[in-house]
Amino acid sequence: MVLTDGERLTGMSEKPTHNFLVNAGIYALSPVATAWVPSGRPYDMTQLFETLLAEGGSLAAFPLQEY
Repeated sequence: MVLTDGERLTGMSEKPTHNFLVNAGIYALSPVATAWVPSGRPYDMTQLFETLLAEGGSLAAFPLQEY
């Protein structure tokens, strides 16, 4: 990573470590949640999560600290 102030180099970090949560693709759904999944067409889990959140649904996460 290169750090700058305008065109002036202020620092460098070779191979920096970034920490953030990602979607691992393991899901447990209630029958209420599966009722929101349309049949007969592709529907991503991220679409379901966005829909449930927009509708005021309650979703939970289980963060793992692994590679």
